[in-house]
Amino acid sequence: MTWTKKAMLPMLMISLILSTYRELPANENSEDITMFNINPVYIDIGAFFKGAKVEISAEIPACDGVVVELEGKTEDLVLNKKGKRAFLWLNVAQIIVKNAPSVYILASSDTLKKVCSEKELEKELLGYVSLKNKIIFDSDSPLTGQEFDEFIRLKEHNGSYNINNMIHFDPNIAGRQKIKTILDIPSFISAGDYEVFLYCFKNGNLFKKTSANFLIEEVGLTLFIKNLAFRNPALYGIFAIIIALTAGIIIGIIFNKRKSGGH
Repeated sequence: MTWTKKAMLPMLMISLILSTYRELPANENSEDITMFNINPVYIDIGAFFKGAKVEISAEIPACDGVVVELEGKTEDLVLNKKGKRAFLWLNVAQIIVKNAPSVYILASSDTLKKVCSEKELEKELLGYVSLKNKIIFDSDSPLTGQEFDEFIRLKEHNGSYNINNMIHFDPNIAGRQKIKTILDIPSFISAGDYEVFLYCFKNGNLFKKTSANFLIEEVGLTLFIKNLAFRNPALYGIFAIIIALTAGIIIGIIFNKRKSGGH
């Protein structure tokens, strides 16, 4: 039995509709995070590096709150604790800080308590509350219990910790949102591969999560001095002395010129 042209036409129409339907994205794709970009993805640290601004953008499904997190590698630090002795402020003890992130930068669409539940904050290790449970303080002298708050103030003052960045939304389009935020990278950040996490929350619970990386690398004189210090400490010491002497001579010349100019 052969098919007539009239009989084949409806079959072709149905086949075309089915093939078009299969090419459309599945429903769950509308709830994926897409176009997650970090700009720039490469930052070089030279002798005159003064920090950088990193722009984070993405297209996300509609949700109640968003958080962007950048956490550096943990490190151990030794800090001097100052105390007043008579009329002078002196170093009275040393405090060892363990498991502290070198940098901790957070951006959110609202305060963390409004974005997600406390359970999710603890689970995803977000905010200073999570750092308080991770960072350890040790000292030969008795601890006061205020060390964490003082440490956070110190880190915020030098720019390595900041949780007050805001995430900006573009208007909703077909149930999706475009977000953008800018993170300030401090000038003294260490070279390495850094991971930025993006969290989407609904009804206080984690809805979607993804991450992307960017690279910070030392170049030029900074890289030369670092390699010299590790590979040839003796030559590095001589080089440091020469730099110190040269700087002293230059400062002396400038000072003498200003002094003679004043007369």
